[in-house]
Amino acid sequence: MYLFDTHTLVWMHHHPEALPPRVQRLIAEGDFRASVVSYWELTDLCFSHRPPVDNPETWWRRYVEAHDIPVLSLDADHITAEGRLPQHHRDPFDRMLVAQAQVEKLVMVTRDPAVAKYAVRTTWR
Repeated sequence: MYLFDTHTLVWMHHHPEALPPRVQRLIAEGDFRASVVSYWELTDLCFSHRPPVDNPETWWRRYVEAHDIPVLSLDADHITAEGRLPQHHRDPFDRMLVAQAQVEKLVMVTRDPAVAKYAVRTTWR
């Protein structure tokens, strides 16, 4: 099973042609999850100078909930695991996604090379 990074979720709906064939196959097979952490990250990015989506609430409902993508909730085990991670990555959302992937034994689908520094399986190509 796979956990999609936030950028993978956004690209899945807005730039599917930019995704490598491996990721496109995972989407077609439906063998992946989203995380509530990605929704939190999209909401947080709305206050930045370059938000990836205009309205995170509407986007999440339209592209995640309406497509019945399974969503991984955040729990205490995830938070504990994130607190034990080294600071290879400065983005707390990415660290939390790594922690969730570790705890749930999921493969992260990300193109972010900093994620590979953690003890988590990743895939992109």
